[in-house]
Amino acid sequence: MGAGFVLVAVGMAWQSLLSADGTYWADVLPPSLLLGVALPLVSITTTIAATLDTREEEAGLASGLVNTSLQFGSVIGLAALSGVAATVTGASTEARGPALTDGFATALLVGAAPAVLAALLVPGLRLPTPGVADAPERRRTAP
Repeated sequence: MGAGFVLVAVGMAWQSLLSADGTYWADVLPPSLLLGVALPLVSITTTIAATLDTREEEAGLASGLVNTSLQFGSVIGLAALSGVAATVTGASTEARGPALTDGFATALLVGAAPAVLAALLVPGLRLPTPGVADAPERRRTAP
C-alpha cells in the first residue's frame, strides 16, 4: 500500500512536468503507465486492509464501504483539482496553451500531496493480531 501511494505521488508529480509543446509519448505516456501500476496497488491493498480483520458476514459491507469511498473521493478530488487548474489558468496572462498546462501542472502537484500524506500514514496502520480471527466469537459455527 505504501509503495502504491509513493508511486501515485511520483506519477502525478512527473505528469506535472508536462509542457505546452511536449508530446504524448514523452510527457504523458510514461507517468500514465506508472499511475496504471500504482492505482491498482492502492485500491486493492486498501480493500484488503479494510476487510482483513472483519467477520465473514461483514466483509462485503467493509469492501463496499471502501469502494464507495474510493469512488466518492475520486469525484471530490476531481472537482477540487479542476478548481485548482481553473484558478491557475484563469489567473495567467500567458497564451492559452501554456496557461492550461500551468493549471494542469499545479493541479497534479496538489493532487500528489494527499498521496504523500497517505504514504506517510501507512506505517502507522495496525495489523491484526495473529490468532484473533480464530477466537470463538469470530469462528464460524456449523448449523
